[in-house]
Amino acid sequence: MTSSHYAPDTLAPARSWTASALCRSIADPDAFFPTGNGATVQQQTNDAKQLCASCPIRMTCATTAIRENYQYGIWGGLDERQRRSLARVPKADLPAAIRTAWKRRTYDHHFDAYASRTVQIDDGHVMWTVKNTSVTVLGRNWTPRQLALWVGQGREPHGPVKTHCSRPDCVAAEHVGDAVVRMLRARQIKEVAA
Repeated sequence: MTSSHYAPDTLAPARSWTASALCRSIADPDAFFPTGNGATVQQQTNDAKQLCASCPIRMTCATTAIRENYQYGIWGGLDERQRRSLARVPKADLPAAIRTAWKRRTYDHHFDAYASRTVQIDDGHVMWTVKNTSVTVLGRNWTPRQLALWVGQGREPHGPVKTHCSRPDCVAAEHVGDAVVRMLRARQIKEVAA
């Protein structure tokens, strides 16, 4: 009797782990690939992660995305930044680290304060909808532009935060910048001109 390294044609093909994924039931796969910054993208990211939270294969999805270095999108309830932070975790410790990352992402006070006080209008602009010109989040006062920068950049502002689009009252995360953003924009303009 001889053995073959090939499976006979009568065997059914192996079923992919993705066949059980809940995201396969979503009509728009782009829902798991948010692009840009701001409240709309953050909401899309939160919605995708919410669906992942009840998916039966989210651990497999998350570990595969980390091991295979998937650059974009929401995989296994983790975004790009979360996966990058887990990339160097030893294989044996990865499931516990992923579970910790899932728990950490329960509620974003800054995003909630921003989203509940803004509305998106034409051409990607976002307007502040309340009369108060500051809001307290986790014991710190934020101006609308500072809060927009936090939502877009995930960090404290350095210097004054200003709008750099055609609408001076816009608070879209991608339309505001602090000293760091202005310096980077000036450098990019200089490089393009050279």
